[in-house]
Amino acid sequence: MHLLLPLFCIGLSSLFAISQLTSKPQSTHILAAGFFGSASASMGYLLLFSERGLDRFPILFMGYVPATIIGAVSIFLFFKTYLEDRELDVSDSIHSIPIIISVVIFLVFVSINPHQKMGWIHDLYGGRHFEIFIPFTLLSVGTATIYLIKTMRLNPDYYSFDFKKRPSFTGGMILISIGVGALLGMATIHVPFAIMLTKHFLTGCSLIFITGTAIHFRNPAYFATWITEFKKNYQKRNYLSEIDIDNTHSKLLRLMTSDQIYKDNELTLEKLAGLLSISKYQLSQLLNVEIKTSFSRFIQSYRVRTAQDYLDTQPNRTILSIAYEVGFNSNSSFQSAFKTLVGMTPSEYRARRK
Repeated sequence: MHLLLPLFCIGLSSLFAISQLTSKPQSTHILAAGFFGSASASMGYLLLFSERGLDRFPILFMGYVPATIIGAVSIFLFFKTYLEDRELDVSDSIHSIPIIISVVIFLVFVSINPHQKMGWIHDLYGGRHFEIFIPFTLLSVGTATIYLIKTMRLNPDYYSFDFKKRPSFTGGMILISIGVGALLGMATIHVPFAIMLTKHFLTGCSLIFITGTAIHFRNPAYFATWITEFKKNYQKRNYLSEIDIDNTHSKLLRLMTSDQIYKDNELTLEKLAGLLSISKYQLSQLLNVEIKTSFSRFIQSYRVRTAQDYLDTQPNRTILSIAYEVGFNSNSSFQSAFKTLVGMTPSEYRARRK
């Protein structure tokens, strides 16, 4: 039974990752796929370790390092982009650094002679020369802990002890995960204890995962409601109390109408916030609370309105050149935004105007 549960969850998590990748190509779907994929990889690695099977697949040696870090970074960026109503942008690239480091570590070990790796694996199971694993275990557990704490800090309810609240309950689960991860890290120096702990950890995670999946299929709105509550609590944090709302709003409109800053195809939330001399969190809340829109929808509305003007006044100009002129990076993104906001494609709009 202790094998069937993790194997079932590994397959289920892989299917979830694939389903996210086949959905709309939005940041949240990509990040969710990253989380489920890394969860599947982590559980697979721990299962091999607990069954003393790493010697059968030595190429996977040290695979837990990128799997752990990618999962923690993905879940943090998932909530961060969702709460700020935006896609991934250049400002998020700093979070790729720990992922790149972890992947490089894994690739270095992949390139090592298989016989050498087999020797290390036998030493690990024999309780010898375990000190080689401690730095990498500390790196993966430490990085994952930092990002899980950063995820908790996005919502003040994570710090409450009212477990009737979903965010608080999730915060508790994160704290438990941090504690178990720390135990697994320390258990490296005592392999039999680490194997025993890993088996119990896999069984517990599998039961939680299966329970969550059953709740989702029985009541699909359950987790959607949790996400909504998460966002509402996040928006309660009043970032606007530190700025002059009217003045900032007026400056924002000037940047859009007079300077036409939206035509910059590399414009990000952080870049626009810098032009306004406020933080990206303040700008995000200004758009959400005062203007009742998200950053991406706000910028797209200006770009599409300008495109409409060009389609009306420049009938011989190509649609693609108009798309690039108003700030879109591709024809597909222009077509999608235009149809969403206007209700028809640019070609249909131009034909109807004629």
